[in-house]
Amino acid sequence: MDYYYYDFYYCNYYYYFYYYYYYYYYYYYYYYYYYYYYYYYCYYYYYYYYYYYYYYYYYYYYYYYYYFYYYKYYCEATFKLFHGLECAIGPLE
Repeated sequence: MDYYYYDFYYCNYYYYFYYYYYYYYYYYYYYYYYYYYYYYYCYYYYYYYYYYYYYYYYYYYYYYYYYFYYYKYYCEATFKLFHGLECAIGPLE
C-alpha cells in the first residue's frame, strides 16, 4: 500500500514536473514568440524609420535640387538680364 502510494506520488510528481516543464516550455515558446514578434516589430520600425529617413533624404535632395535649379534659373535670368543690360548700355565695370 505504501508502495502504491509512493508510486502514485511519484507519478503525480512526475506528472507535475512534466506539466511544469511543459508550462515552462510553453512559456519559453511564448517568450520566444514574443521576442520574435518584438524583433520583427523593431525590424519593421527600423525599416519604417529607414524608409522615412530615405524619404526625408529624398525630399531634402529634391528640395535641394529644386533650390539649386531655382538658383540656377535665377542666376541664368540675372545673367541674361545683366547681359542684356550690358549689351544695351555697354560693359558693366
